[in-house]
Amino acid sequence: MSEILEKLAEYLVAGKLDEVVALTEEALAGGAEPSDILDNGLLSGMGVVGELFAAGELFVPEVLLRAKCMHGA
Repeated sequence: MSEILEKLAEYLVAGKLDEVVALTEEALAGGAEPSDILDNGLLSGMGVVGELFAAGELFVPEVLLRAKCMHGA
């Protein structure tokens, strides 16, 4: 399951909405706890997004796209 959560974080950082939604559904169907998906997948990815934003590597529109991925999940 941790592999799915790592991939979920990776797709979130990349801003791939469809993949984030699909992996979230797959994790839930596989019996993952929603709190694990949130803590170890989605919030982990958003932490990286925050670091990239702080470093000037992502800008507000890109951060908003990642937030949309998070909302979709």
